[in-house]
Amino acid sequence: MMKKYNVVPVEINGDYVWEVLEIATHQVIDSFFFEEDAIEFAETLEDSAFEGWTPSFILRKVEIIDDINQRFSSVFQN
Repeated sequence: MMKKYNVVPVEINGDYVWEVLEIATHQVIDSFFFEEDAIEFAETLEDSAFEGWTPSFILRKVEIIDDINQRFSSVFQN
């Protein structure tokens, strides 16, 4: 079976993180502080639904402006 993900070290401001890189798309799927965590995550992705072709919109980070837990509590507090 052909590998779909690589784990590579990347230096950022003098520190290193381990990135899980999708080979076919050259996309960074996620970053980790520990190599073991990155390897474990990459191994779980090998049998994922996207088969090594993750759509880029899946990887976009979403900034949450409102704390939904706070709003829920304020609405339903007695």
